[in-house]
Amino acid sequence: MPNIEELNEVIATRPDYADAYFNRAVLYTQERRYEEALADYAKVIELNPTDTGAYNNRGNLYIFFNRAEEAISDFNAAIALNEVDPDAYYNRAILFTEMGRLDEALADYDTAIEKNFQDPAVHFNRAMVLLRQGDWENALDDLATTIKLRPDHADSYVARANVYTDLRKYQEALDDYSLAIRIRPNFFIAHFNRANLLYGLGYLEEALKDYTKVLEINPKEVNAWVSRGNLLDDLERYDEALADYSQAIELQPNGADARFNRAIVLKKLERYDEALEDYSTIVEQNPSEAEAYNNRGNLLCDLGREEEALADYEQAIINRPDYAEGYINRAIVLKALGRIGEAREDYQRAISINPDLRGVMEV
Repeated sequence: MPNIEELNEVIATRPDYADAYFNRAVLYTQERRYEEALADYAKVIELNPTDTGAYNNRGNLYIFFNRAEEAISDFNAAIALNEVDPDAYYNRAILFTEMGRLDEALADYDTAIEKNFQDPAVHFNRAMVLLRQGDWENALDDLATTIKLRPDHADSYVARANVYTDLRKYQEALDDYSLAIRIRPNFFIAHFNRANLLYGLGYLEEALKDYTKVLEINPKEVNAWVSRGNLLDDLERYDEALADYSQAIELQPNGADARFNRAIVLKKLERYDEALEDYSTIVEQNPSEAEAYNNRGNLLCDLGREEEALADYEQAIINRPDYAEGYINRAIVLKALGRIGEAREDYQRAISINPDLRGVMEV
């Protein structure tokens, strides 16, 4: 294909040559000069109103600019001009999916597949819509077809592994995550999801390797720092867990999970002042948080600061009126302070919310 300068010369001498505008629009798009590309596609359609490629490409640009109705209009025009061409159906299906019009998207994917069964992208995207609708069986069929048509499509293995995980077919899920990683060794989400599954199944050392690989691939992935910190905590490697939580906090200072979990580990290490500081930071950042108030209350209680603990349990219950653990913890402290009637009321409230707490204390 000629470059833009050469196409400019062609258009200067042949201003009615539609192909030159089309090719220049393609190059403009590659260079992210989208407004100029739109203008050229409009010129193509003016010169050749039956050019379905121009309608399709302009429709895709309209999607980029969030001009959905104009995109739909262009795809409709392309379909009206050539009902057997799958591209417009496929493009319109993508747009319908983004708009949440899933039934219409499925109908277009069905038609696109009828026109061209051999396109793996259409099967994969239809599978994604089916998953959103909870139709796992048909989604799995589409993912299997995608893999048959394109055995190196790592995303399909990951998507299928996710479904297998939900279906508790854990070995099949692990196999698919591993296949995806074999195809794409630095596939972040495959390593991360496999790590989560291995962790859940109790294969801690194997999960640790995957979390570490995730962080090699993307050192700024907060969830991986937190997850690896949780795993290291389970392994009683507390100093390493603290380091991971601290890294997550550095990357996302307002992230509650890392700070909350760090506070728990700090308490295990009897670094109480630091744990209190973390809990206090959480409730300052998110005053509606209940569990942080409850945990800070527990720590204050352990330190013999019962009145402060009661204030925290009170706030936890205000934030979450059905928080059974808040009631039971407050009941325990109230009983220790000799306020038996109040303790009995909190205990009854706790077991009415969660009967499993019956027998935790005597009042």
